[in-house]
Formats: sequence, C-alpha cells, structure tokens
Amino acid sequence: MNIKEQFKINKKKGKHTPHYILRYTMDANDADYVRDASEFTEKEWNELPDFFFLMIAYLGRGYSGKFSHGEDWGNYYGHHWEENKHGLGKEIWAFQEMYDIVCSGDYDVCHSYSDFSLEYYDEDNKQYTVTIPNIDNLFDTEEEMVTAIKDALKKTDWEDEDEDEE
Repeated sequence: MNIKEQFKINKKKGKHTPHYILRYTMDANDADYVRDASEFTEKEWNELPDFFFLMIAYLGRGYSGKFSHGEDWGNYYGHHWEENKHGLGKEIWAFQEMYDIVCSGDYDVCHSYSDFSLEYYDEDNKQYTVTIPNIDNLFDTEEEMVTAIKDALKKTDWEDEDEDEE
C-alpha cells in the first residue's frame, strides 16, 4: 500500500463563492510582528463604505509616505498607539472596532500597521492579487487626505463611545 495515494483531494462540486481576503501585518513591539487576515464575501465587500477603503489605502502605506512626518515614533501613517501625527487616532480605532482588524500579540496591543495585501478569489477559486491604491497619489495635500478620511468616518454608523464621556 502506498500511503501517499490514500490522501484524496475532495473537490467541491459546483462553484465557489467569490470572496476577498485582506491580509495585514502589525508591529506589536520591537519587530514582534503579528499577521492576520479578514475574509469578505463579494457581497459584503461591495457594501463596505468608502471609509474602509480609505483606511486600507492609508494604513497600507505603513511606515512611509509623502505626508509622513519623519521616521520618529508616531510620525508615520500606520502608527496608532498614541495619537498619530495626522490626527487620525480616532479614525484608526474606529476602523479596528468596525471591522475587527485589531492586533493583540505577545506584547499586548500592536502600535502600528505595517502592511496590507489583498486577494480576490473568483467562483472557480482562482486567486488574483488586488492592487491597493497608494493614498499618496489620491490627494495633493495632507489636509485633503485627512479631511477625506474624517468625512468618510462621519458617513458610517460608528459611534465614538468616548465622546459621551467628555
């Protein structure tokens, strides 16, 4: 008997449900990277608000970008432990809460998003890489970018629980 031949592929009959997989890398501390993924059906994906897509484009820049304030702690796009230099701390926390894209690693909560990648699987389960747009190419100024993200959050149903406490 050949044991290897006993491993059979159980192919799914019919078509697969088209879906997206968003993969992300987060820095917990001193290069302790946490990697995770979220899956969305094509229907769910098509119903996501502009805020979601702006945040992926923004956070996906990781540690650099034309509107970055340098390489010091807290100056780059994906940083959210303290208020980030673009004033988007609230928007980053909202993104985490709304879409359950939160990091918890060996060193507690991550302080930065460092990378996003996106894949699409069609009904034949064929994988495609989806290009995430570079947010730096979507806006001429930092103010435009920040305003667009803040305005997009206002159009969602997210409620800031901390706002009531102030």
